[in-house]
Amino acid sequence: RMKNLDIRNYSNVQNITRLLYSHRFGTDDMLTVGGDYMYDYLMNNNLDGDRHQESFDIFAQYDWRINKLWEVVGAMRYDHFSDGGMSRATPKLSVRYNPLRNFTVRASYGMGFRAPTLKEKYYDFDMANIWIVLGNKDLKAETSHNLNISADYVKGPYNFTIAGYYNKVSNRITTGVPYYLPGDDRQLYLDYVNIGKMDVYNIEATAQARWHNGIGARLSYVFSHEDT
Repeated sequence: RMKNLDIRNYSNVQNITRLLYSHRFGTDDMLTVGGDYMYDYLMNNNLDGDRHQESFDIFAQYDWRINKLWEVVGAMRYDHFSDGGMSRATPKLSVRYNPLRNFTVRASYGMGFRAPTLKEKYYDFDMANIWIVLGNKDLKAETSHNLNISADYVKGPYNFTIAGYYNKVSNRITTGVPYYLPGDDRQLYLDYVNIGKMDVYNIEATAQARWHNGIGARLSYVFSHEDT
């Protein structure tokens, strides 16, 4: 599958159109709706013919300031990609709570969706003569569930934050393990692949200060863990 690369015969053009409308209710609440359309065109002599894809999304978000203590933001988005007919609706909800003037708690949940690009599905290219990266037309869309929570306290020049998140990812799109083709140990190859399941955990605690004389200090602790 190794092919000659001629960068003069390469073109990737993306034409994007966006429409956006916002309306404010009173002084605090706001509704935002919109949509995007993209025409993606990929041409290269490494391809078996040109490739193109149309995609669109529509979304709506409402920012609701309930009172001085609570604020809620809810959103919904729908994406569709013509190549492979991939589509998904993804919601998002975030909450902010201010029980004290200098203390804030935030929490959010959102779904994620990413369809494979034309390059990831169809384009084979030479990576600096190290290996050949091969597109995979059978790639599935990447989806995820994302949960975040944080607390923030400010006192004078001091700021203390603790935050954590959990991401559950399905069919993550990435490159696989390098390999040689049977009978040819001169050239390494990499395929784009889907990782079936992956859980990511992260906790971060930060203390920082900035005084009037311009001196600042920051101390952080970060713990991350992945399960696949």
